Amino acid sequence: MMLAWMVYAILFVAAAGAAACALERAARALGRSTRFVWIAILSLSVLWPAWALVTALLPAVDQSSAASPAILPTVVIDARRGLMAAFVGRLTTIGPGTSWVLVICWCSGSIILFGRLLHGMRSLAMQRRGWVPRSLDGVPVLVAADTGPAVVGIRRPEVVIPEWALSLEAPLRALVLRHEREHVRARDTLPRLLGAMTTVLFPWNPALWWQASRLALAIEVDCDARVLNSDTRRDRYGLLLLAIAQRQSLTMLAPALSEPSSHLERRIRVMQRSPSRRPALVAVISATAAMIVLGLACSAPTPDGPLSPGSKSAAELARQPARGPKAEPTAMSADQAYFEFQVEKKAALATRSAAPRYPDALRERHVEGEVLAQFVVDATGRPEVGTFKVLRSSDELFASAVRSALTGMRFNPAEVGGRAVKQVVQMPFVFSLSH
Repeated sequence: MMLAWMVYAILFVAAAGAAACALERAARALGRSTRFVWIAILSLSVLWPAWALVTALLPAVDQSSAASPAILPTVVIDARRGLMAAFVGRLTTIGPGTSWVLVICWCSGSIILFGRLLHGMRSLAMQRRGWVPRSLDGVPVLVAADTGPAVVGIRRPEVVIPEWALSLEAPLRALVLRHEREHVRARDTLPRLLGAMTTVLFPWNPALWWQASRLALAIEVDCDARVLNSDTRRDRYGLLLLAIAQRQSLTMLAPALSEPSSHLERRIRVMQRSPSRRPALVAVISATAAMIVLGLACSAPTPDGPLSPGSKSAAELARQPARGPKAEPTAMSADQAYFEFQVEKKAALATRSAAPRYPDALRERHVEGEVLAQFVVDATGRPEVGTFKVLRSSDELFASAVRSALTGMRFNPAEVGGRAVKQVVQMPFVFSLSH
């Protein structure tokens, strides 16, 4: 199951990323910010597969209370007990060691990346102690030896400027400051932290890494658009980006004028792109395509638990009405068995009754299943083994386990007029590793 869920998560995130590209195009056609598109899609890409995993791993809610009156409450045969045991049991359903290897690799990758993130933040904090506070053209900044231009800090973002930027011409220096102040105003370090944490939590998902990269690009593109809206010349601004890119080193979690070369090229292309002649039409078509892709991704079947293909849950078994006769009560001889609608007090499983034993062969293979059995409970509360019938079973070994346990099971017998009588009963038996 774990491997199937990972493949499902990668495909879902890839589809969500494709939808985000379409929504980004729609937002750009209307002149709107695009980083919010990627923030929303990145959040959905984490929460939706995570919810699918949690619902698949946790034990299903017992809905046997919704059973038809003709069927006795479900008997659950537990191979493990407790919530944590259920969680671990589901993790290992595809094999004794395969899921554990995946989980160990996952945890190891997350620990390594989290350690790298902490190391980068600690190094940045140590460097920050040596930066000199200064007012540059009326803007409070931190002057570093060779860090920036960038914005650092999550709670209190600050602009950091390298010493070489101080020698820039006043108009170019004003552009640098304007760009970084836009990052501070938009608090762009928070979505950058979101992108970094998603890759730490799910390091094995390449589609999630790609989405985090596109979020970083969208942050810079939006900031470029806000700067260019202030009557800044595009060619001058593009040359400034190229000049700074040659001298700047990247800083973790610090939105800056310089990004990887691929991002810088895309930013310049976006700046040079002519507005669409029909922005509303482009937006509608792109948004429609995005909604279709997202709808298909969200409606795709999620990986199920380890139930056998085609098998039905205990709730489904219990909901199916008994195929017994529906007629008015008639006189019965002492040797005849009553149906439920003919008795005043139904047969009920005794509190300390024996339960079937989980077949070892199926437990070792992590196979779960159900049995729907029919038999007669006599006037003393003992099942009549000769009347035992299997109405439905996901595996013959489960049916044999129920048949073997029948002699040890005890019931409170049905009653008619205060007299104990025989009754035909149907009972679901669920063999579960996760309860």
